[in-house]
Amino acid sequence: MKHQTFMLQQYIRYRLSARSMQYIHSPFLYSLMLHTFTDRNHTAHNWIEEERIRLKKNNTLVPAWEAGAGSRISADKRTVGSIAKYSLQPPRYARLLMRMATFLQSATALELGTSLGITTAYLVSANSIQSIDSIEGNPFIASLAQDMFSKHHLHKIKLHNGLFDDVLPQILNTKKKFDFVYIDGNHRREATLQYVNQILPSCHSNTWLVLDDIHWSPDMQQAWTEIIQMPEFTLSIDIFKMGFLFLNPDLQKQHFVLKY
Repeated sequence: MKHQTFMLQQYIRYRLSARSMQYIHSPFLYSLMLHTFTDRNHTAHNWIEEERIRLKKNNTLVPAWEAGAGSRISADKRTVGSIAKYSLQPPRYARLLMRMATFLQSATALELGTSLGITTAYLVSANSIQSIDSIEGNPFIASLAQDMFSKHHLHKIKLHNGLFDDVLPQILNTKKKFDFVYIDGNHRREATLQYVNQILPSCHSNTWLVLDDIHWSPDMQQAWTEIIQMPEFTLSIDIFKMGFLFLNPDLQKQHFVLKY
């Protein structure tokens, strides 16, 4: 109940403060919104939504899984269908990420939190994307995502199964530079700050990062507040459901709350 009350309070604040495009004077941000914030051409990726529908009908119980160091994570009797219904990125936000990746010509992407792979499938559909490294902790969920990727020949996606804390350093040690980073998992302040700081050396001046559920809890909201103040990020955007961060040094350091 406390969680729902907090989310409602933050959403009301967001609606009262969010700006529309006509109030934006930054040429870069205006162009970004013009080309990406309008959700059109819904039928282009019907196959992804067909996969979402198929997953929603899957009543298989997600087994508990070992999280390492002897700990055991309970699935709380969740089914695949309940995850597909309640935990996946809604279509309009997944399509927004795809359009932004295309507009910003992102070629290499890193995703923390594959889940069932629906958002990953949208991301790899961006015209510019050449490779995605995606991490999923739960081996059962990862296997379902990989089955979908294989079924649709999404060979640009490399799925890594393991805990973020174990797998992320291995990926970063390859010295690959990422154009786009999407963090959707482990919604805690300490972990979120840790991942952002870990990933920053693998970014460049045109990299953009996305944090999901930035107003999910006071803890996540505090993480977001601290991150947008970091000197590395010159432009930050809050659309309530998620936050966008840009490292481009040519942009003036500004923060925007935008309607979407």
